[in-house]
Amino acid sequence: QPGMRVLEVGVGLGHVTRGLAQQHRVSAVDISQHALDSVRAVCEHVWLDRDIDSLPSDYFDIVICHNVAQHIPTADLEREIKHIIRSLRPRGIFALEYVRRQGVEDNGINPSLQNVRAGYLCRSDDRMRHMVASSGGSSCIVRRNDIIHKTISGLSVMHITKAKYFDNQRIMITGGTGSWGQTLTRLLLERYDPKEILVFSRGELQQVLMQRHFRDDRLRFVIGDVRD
Repeated sequence: QPGMRVLEVGVGLGHVTRGLAQQHRVSAVDISQHALDSVRAVCEHVWLDRDIDSLPSDYFDIVICHNVAQHIPTADLEREIKHIIRSLRPRGIFALEYVRRQGVEDNGINPSLQNVRAGYLCRSDDRMRHMVASSGGSSCIVRRNDIIHKTISGLSVMHITKAKYFDNQRIMITGGTGSWGQTLTRLLLERYDPKEILVFSRGELQQVLMQRHFRDDRLRFVIGDVRD
């Protein structure tokens, strides 16, 4: 909706920044003072990335980080994610795009300058989920595309919010293989980031079918009967 407080991380040439500023209250973060100066006239606030700890708390409705994370070493990315989550309003969303490479968990730890400049710093989806959870956030992957490239195998877009009640919790669902149990499981996995969901039910076949359907390492299946 018009009038939202929007933070853009990495302004580039400023085209997106100026477009957002036509309807929203825009602020910006960038590594380049020159880039910030080019959009300063349309922004409420601008910060160099080294000053990201100066972001106001509980302030932004939307934060956008597109085509940037693959240039940021892991230690710096963890710091930025932490402060951006802090800056979100209770219902705010941080949209973060990052790149992946088959078999690579995180090559942004002590990366070469060449890989930083080229944007070849890749993280797996699980690595990003852990990074967000460790920073007090909840994550949901909303887009996942494969790419034919010699160094990068795909990109993901993750929506991040402040952590919610069921995040990082161990949850037990009795009768978990039934229609209600499976619906609850799906909602918990999509909307929260639980540490573990224990699916307790009597039917071994239904547990196998559910495990094959969800294919999520956070699920654990136990056979039993609550009447025992």
